[in-house]
Amino acid sequence: NFATSISPWIVPYEALKPFTCETISRVQQDPEPLDYLKDPNYSSFDIDLTVSIQGQDMPQAEQVCRTNMRNLYWNIKQQLVHHTVTGCRMRPGDLLGTGTISGGEQDSLGSLLEMSWRGTRDVPLGSSGENRKFLKDFDKVIMRGKCQNKVQDSNGNERILSLGFGECNGKIFPAGSIIESNPAHVHLEQEVLAAHGVSQVASMGARRFHTWKLYGYWRSSCTWRVRIALAAKGIKYEYVPIDISKGDQHDSEHENRNRMRQVPTLEVYDEEAKTKRLLSQSLAIIEFLEETFPNSGCSMLPKDPIERMRVRQISEIINSGIQPLQNLSVLKAISSNGQMDSKDWAHKAISKGLEAVEVLALQILEELKEDRGNDSVYLAGTREPTMADACLIPQLYNARRYDVDLATTCPHLLEVEKRCNKLEWIASCHANLQSDAQV
Repeated sequence: NFATSISPWIVPYEALKPFTCETISRVQQDPEPLDYLKDPNYSSFDIDLTVSIQGQDMPQAEQVCRTNMRNLYWNIKQQLVHHTVTGCRMRPGDLLGTGTISGGEQDSLGSLLEMSWRGTRDVPLGSSGENRKFLKDFDKVIMRGKCQNKVQDSNGNERILSLGFGECNGKIFPAGSIIESNPAHVHLEQEVLAAHGVSQVASMGARRFHTWKLYGYWRSSCTWRVRIALAAKGIKYEYVPIDISKGDQHDSEHENRNRMRQVPTLEVYDEEAKTKRLLSQSLAIIEFLEETFPNSGCSMLPKDPIERMRVRQISEIINSGIQPLQNLSVLKAISSNGQMDSKDWAHKAISKGLEAVEVLALQILEELKEDRGNDSVYLAGTREPTMADACLIPQLYNARRYDVDLATTCPHLLEVEKRCNKLEWIASCHANLQSDAQV
């Protein structure tokens, strides 16, 4: 959605039981639930919900909606059952939303779009004299929830039992705004940036690093990996081709960028140090991007330490155990020696490495099957592509160049490749689509 705020308060399900109540409909007849959704204890919770809006020039917020969770026709148990009926596995920490909670009166409608009837009528903001059809820049939206009930204590005395959900609020800023973060709460905030080539909500790193330039070669596996990582983070960059087939990497100008005279090199301006930074080694670059932009786009490294270890393990098998052995400089050295055919050398090295990755990936998949079912679709058993997938895609391309029988050697890896290439941001990084491609 255009904006999502989450209250820091957590209210356990058990704490809500004293506030169990009938739903507004009392019984479910229209529509009648299917058998798997029928709840013999059909009920809801008496949670009072309010929404207020405070415009930029308003001295205080004005309440525009008051509704109650008992207005939900489908209770939260039914919603959870319906969400999982097709096999979706829920885990602790997963978040589900109830959807709009609206009552029958104008001031109990849970959506501004409903209140304004798709923008055809004004919604007055209390006594402020202001109206809204849609939210405006600098509007502050405040949501509150609470439960309150009369109960008797052990002595038979009546008392009020209250339970609060805290306050959840958010402020609308113009598109492209840079929000000054309170250092004490920086871990609760995300930066809103459209500048410096970052297309998504990003971390503090987006303010520090900008003006990206990638020096690489279209068919270079290492350059390809970095292209995928930059695409994953939504980072726009200038591409500068270095034709390693002609030896351009040995020019003194490029040697000053990369002392190993290799590709890729990623150049970026560091606003904090007021200088350009030159980054080399593809996996180091990918980890830098992930650590600098942890909240942008697709995560190249999972947060769980075991999952992260698996990603690094597979990445290093490809990065250290396959790719260097079929590198152009190695193959030239083998050819000059004359004792072995360089293509045969590359074929054997790639086949051996991909066989190892295939076995490891299948072991991970089997280990996770009971917990995740078919959700583990990418190389390291993750739900989204990672650094391991960024290493795999160009390696399979090179395997085909050296006539490796992939259908026999690594059929599972081919399935992973197929899934990855369904994602436009990965498919667009293909070597043959680059400006310096020679196809």
